[in-house]
Amino acid sequence: MPPSDSASSDLRLNLVDDDALANLEHALDVSELEASVLGHTPKANRLELRLRGTSAVDSLEPCEASDSPTLSITSLLRLFEQMALVLLGDVALDTLFVRVLDLVFEHLPATRGSVCLRDDSTQQLTLRASRVEEGNASRPSLELSRPTAETIMGQNLAVFIRRTAKLDSPEAFSAAGSGGFTLYAPLSHQGTVLGLLFVDCHITPGERGKDSGERDETHLRVLAILGLLVAVAMEQARLHRIATEEQQMRQRLSRYSSPNVVERLITRASDGGSLMEAEEHDVSVLFADLCGFTSMSESMAPAEVATLLNEVFSTLTQVIFRYGGTIDKFNGDAVMAFFGAPLPQDDHAERAVRAAVEMHEVLQTCSQRLSDGPPLRMRIGVNSGKAVVGDIGSIDRMDYTVIGDVVNVAQRLESFVAEPGQVVIGARTRAKLPEQFDCHPLAERYLKGKEKSSRPFLVRSCGQPAPDR
Repeated sequence: MPPSDSASSDLRLNLVDDDALANLEHALDVSELEASVLGHTPKANRLELRLRGTSAVDSLEPCEASDSPTLSITSLLRLFEQMALVLLGDVALDTLFVRVLDLVFEHLPATRGSVCLRDDSTQQLTLRASRVEEGNASRPSLELSRPTAETIMGQNLAVFIRRTAKLDSPEAFSAAGSGGFTLYAPLSHQGTVLGLLFVDCHITPGERGKDSGERDETHLRVLAILGLLVAVAMEQARLHRIATEEQQMRQRLSRYSSPNVVERLITRASDGGSLMEAEEHDVSVLFADLCGFTSMSESMAPAEVATLLNEVFSTLTQVIFRYGGTIDKFNGDAVMAFFGAPLPQDDHAERAVRAAVEMHEVLQTCSQRLSDGPPLRMRIGVNSGKAVVGDIGSIDRMDYTVIGDVVNVAQRLESFVAEPGQVVIGARTRAKLPEQFDCHPLAERYLKGKEKSSRPFLVRSCGQPAPDR
């Protein structure tokens, strides 16, 4: 009969405690098989079977690694050529499982086949794909031998179990005198078992012959190799997913931080560290706003305004990145950045102030090159303190940003205290700077929304040149 699909949602996986292992006839050590397939020398020609704590005999005559297959060479080549095409195809895992079961039905006397995966956290098996003969498509559940599954996954074995009348399903095997066997193969990659491939097969008495044992071993070996190839595909899919996620994260982080900071963040994330979760950090926040730009832009075409801002902000961003800062946002003709997160920086205040002073310097050069009008100038405010940094927002829109009172003070130092061309800092920032910085105290004043007055400082110079970052 032609095979038919049964979606995993329509079939329930039912683990049963049976004595199926008592009928075990052949076994393959898949770790040895994998080494052989990969071109390594097996530890021994004969594969040893250990079934501790089961009802099976202590040792069986195992499959020889050098046995000649009884399936035709043409059939085997076709099988693995088809499997290679499946592996090379960019398909979802569930589609891959279905295609593998197609190959099983084409090359083995299968009446039912299933792919089950093991959950990393619970170690429980879940049914991911199943294929049965047309007459059995309505079968309500898939019964799987629990002792056999545990043995396979625990010892990385592929096994061949001869079915008896007690074990045969009336839906799968009909007339008296019929028989069959069940093949189990682990989905194994470098010794890690990800799940298993399960196949019921049917044979008639006339199909049993003197070469049946050799054929049975070949069927087992074929399924075991298919299991290895499926596991390779699963590992490729996992690595591809990780690479895609890393690339997406890299692209996102590059909007905020310099390339070297991005690389350090990616490395930290790969080592299990947090990346963009909201956390408290000690930071220095910088606000910079172009002065008089609104009136200047009134005489310019919109495209010219956009070009000018892009050029200016690109130049200022390079300065911020050079000192290890993180861009929070651009807002019209203003930019907000912070230092000390996502990577901690003990000298974040010094970095922020040096960046602010240099931003004034590069803006002068940029202004002379880009504008024929009055020179571009900025007001800059810097403040230091505790803040929450990370992805903040709604499910639909998340921004990597910094929030806290330290942000409000920095913005008000820029808006209400700093004059064009000045860098004004808060008292906490001044306390974190080396003595070589020339900072002139300004008159105490009340900032908007603050109950207590504060003393800002005007940065006159940074003293010695900055050390290499």
